[in-house]
Amino acid sequence: MGYIPEQHGAVDCLRMSQFLPTGKQLFSIDLKADAGRWLYPWQLAHRVTLHSELKRMATCEEGQGPPAVLRLRSKVVDVDAKEGVVILEGGERVHGDVIVGADGVHSRTRPRIPGAENVKTFGSGKSAFRFLISRQKAYDDPDTRKFADQDGHLILTFGRDRRVVVYPTSDNTLLNFVCIHPTAESQIQSEEPGSADWQNQGNLSKMLEVYKDWEPAMLKLLSMADEETLKVWELLDMEQLPTWTEEKLVLIGDAAHPFTPRKSPYIPPDSPFLH
Repeated sequence: MGYIPEQHGAVDCLRMSQFLPTGKQLFSIDLKADAGRWLYPWQLAHRVTLHSELKRMATCEEGQGPPAVLRLRSKVVDVDAKEGVVILEGGERVHGDVIVGADGVHSRTRPRIPGAENVKTFGSGKSAFRFLISRQKAYDDPDTRKFADQDGHLILTFGRDRRVVVYPTSDNTLLNFVCIHPTAESQIQSEEPGSADWQNQGNLSKMLEVYKDWEPAMLKLLSMADEETLKVWELLDMEQLPTWTEEKLVLIGDAAHPFTPRKSPYIPPDSPFLH
């Protein structure tokens, strides 16, 4: 479709390293050596930039076919999968050849899939702090420079029940953080299980408390987060649906299959590095 990620700040993932909470390195892999095995490079993109450019491409006059029309303040209340109709709040009916249900974990389209009428998301027991900081800020501090001294460096730090993932994006000018931890420790207040909003405001002191036993350099790095932009949300899961399609309706993304990042290298529970 003509989207070139690196022209919009995405960076190639050149190295992946894993550490224990003590700061002990388990491995560091040069990914450049194996890059030729794959059709496309592993790239680290800032989702806001990615979303903005895809929206621009879909709605601009350039390219083949008519541009997409983006309608704001048009809340979907139901869909008719057989007729290909989206029903908006207020009663307006919008017709189409295909309905793509890409409306996330709290999907309004999912109940129109046979067998999914009463399927609800539920909390996984884990939540994630998310934030960005300037890579230069981390580099300028000798204690945290090791997290920012290489372009395209994906850094994984795993504890027994929590982890921190750090990677550069936006032309290597920003560091993106994903800090997964037990939900109970970040005290997300939900109206009901699995109802947490992904824009919940995070608390910096609480995040530092969650990782208080980790190496000082990591704590110093986490403390660079701006509490005004720090977010925390519950990671949700859901029972498998019997199908993702029905007549003219197809589900994609979290509407079809929300799941948590489960895979991580095995570390024995009695490892002294986990304490």
